[in-house]
Amino acid sequence: MKIVRSFVSNKVSLRTASTGLFFLLFYVYVWWIVDPRLVHHAVGIRSPYYGLSFTTGWPFLQAHLLRPGGLVEYASRFLAPFFGWRWLGSLIVTGLAWATWASAGVLTREAKRPRSLVLRLGPPLIVLMIYANYSQPLRTILALLLALTCFGLHASRGPQQTRRRLISALVTFVAIYYVAGSASLLFPVLVATHELVIRKQPRLGMATLFGGLLGGGLLGVVVFGLPVRDAYGGFMAPVTGVVASDWVYVLVLFVWFPAVLAVAAWLGPERANSPKDTSVPVARRKRSSRRSKNVRGFRIRESSRQIGAAVVLLAVAVTAWQTVDRREKALLETDYYCQRRMWSEALRAAEKMPSDEYYARFNRNVMLALYHTGRLGDEMFCFPQSAGHDLYVIPPTEDDVLSHLQVARLFLDLGEINRAEHHACEALTGTGELPGILWQLAVINIVKDRPETAKVFLKALARNPFQRRRALERLQELDEDPRLEADSLVSGLRRVKLERDSVSFGMNVEMILLRLLERNRENKMAFDFLMAHYLRSGRSDQVMGNLPHLKDFGYEEIPRHFQEAAVVYANETENWTLAEDYDIAPEFLGEGVMLDQILTSRADRDGAMKAAVEAGLGNSYVFFLLFGRSGLSR
Repeated sequence: MKIVRSFVSNKVSLRTASTGLFFLLFYVYVWWIVDPRLVHHAVGIRSPYYGLSFTTGWPFLQAHLLRPGGLVEYASRFLAPFFGWRWLGSLIVTGLAWATWASAGVLTREAKRPRSLVLRLGPPLIVLMIYANYSQPLRTILALLLALTCFGLHASRGPQQTRRRLISALVTFVAIYYVAGSASLLFPVLVATHELVIRKQPRLGMATLFGGLLGGGLLGVVVFGLPVRDAYGGFMAPVTGVVASDWVYVLVLFVWFPAVLAVAAWLGPERANSPKDTSVPVARRKRSSRRSKNVRGFRIRESSRQIGAAVVLLAVAVTAWQTVDRREKALLETDYYCQRRMWSEALRAAEKMPSDEYYARFNRNVMLALYHTGRLGDEMFCFPQSAGHDLYVIPPTEDDVLSHLQVARLFLDLGEINRAEHHACEALTGTGELPGILWQLAVINIVKDRPETAKVFLKALARNPFQRRRALERLQELDEDPRLEADSLVSGLRRVKLERDSVSFGMNVEMILLRLLERNRENKMAFDFLMAHYLRSGRSDQVMGNLPHLKDFGYEEIPRHFQEAAVVYANETENWTLAEDYDIAPEFLGEGVMLDQILTSRADRDGAMKAAVEAGLGNSYVFFLLFGRSGLSR
């Protein structure tokens, strides 16, 4: 008996340790692979910001107290900014996942199947999948956990007498509905499932279910004046903080728990492996052998369960690894670092982007980061470029907050302040008072010598407790010096900004950049982007004509792509003396010859492109001119 008890005790300790190890690895995965900072950065970009914005003060809290679900919404708005700290965001996600795990465990214990690993692992995996797609489902998950907690208390400590149990369930539902909103409808569904399949009380179950559905309508529509859709389905699509493509995960998460309760009850009670079940006969002469057989059988059963658990965990690990949207992560991570002007980190993030297609929202940030790190002329075509696409125009299919933010950032650094302000205001209209937009508009108005307007945006930013210190410091600086002459960024932008609008040029990129250079001949960014525009347009003659100006902008050597353009120009004009005068590197002289040989030896264009990539030419300017793509050799 002592041997069995010891084995059971060790097994429980091992199970606890395994659970702890699982969630430790879960935390590391969220911290390292998902990166909660990007979840926070995506709020306002992938989903509207106003649903998760937070400000201090009684009016903000009072507004939440006056509507159902307001308290859970307030809590989610408060917690969302903490995802800006990587370790803390990972801790919150892991805590939410563990809470869903524990809740599923409560349901399986109610159905007498406490060790159903598959049924318990589902919710943490769904939570991970939602966050791996860079949605922010805090409001939905908190409401879900509140309903599950109240159900657990009702199931274990609720009255046993039928009438009192029904009244208790309905009163609890009213309280949950006020705190969590329509997501509280999960509570009567769970209670009804519990009464029907476990306690075998069909009348009580149906009464609770219909009472909850009717009560939700009365509370939401009649008392609080909500539309019917919000009264019953506010936790479904569209879900606050969750993009439309991920709402199905939310639906599965809500359906999972009543399904777990029903499935666990249908599977039947699990045979307990307790010391009582493994007790031995009274006869002394048979006690030792029977005990040995019981322990051996017990160990065999546990070994098979451990193997099954290992298989399930391996499947979970593979699913988690395949879940992360790596393209979206590279896009968000690059934008995250560009917003903070951490250019080297932005390029390291950009290198993780798949190179199979051009993506304008990604390319604008790459071009900015390449310029600020001094690598634009050497590595522009190491990243995906596409002929016919423009950095400065937002096509109708990409008219969203992220595009306007990026174009505003690009125009601001170039000195096209009015166009930058226009796109920043478009982004503000599209998503609300996102801190990054408020800060950008404040900088724009400071550069335009409108300190009082800048203060309006900074005071709005100061209402956010996580941005207050930064905003108040800038407000104090403006009080001391309205022009902020000591600020290097502001003074640098003021030197290159256009004094008059360039609207008459429309979106003639060449004329806009030339006008910026006319305004300030030392505007290196305008020169570099003009050369990049000529490269993308296939105008090697203009690149060649501007090579003499490289020294004016501090170039000691001719960048790679400019040398390649000189080779193309020499080949087009059959005048190689200019290429010789600029001492073009031999490897660039040979690129055109290699491509000619490949095109001659390959009958089909796709085969020639593949051969050129294998030859290491996929990141060259010559390759871009021939195939209209680049960055294929990374």
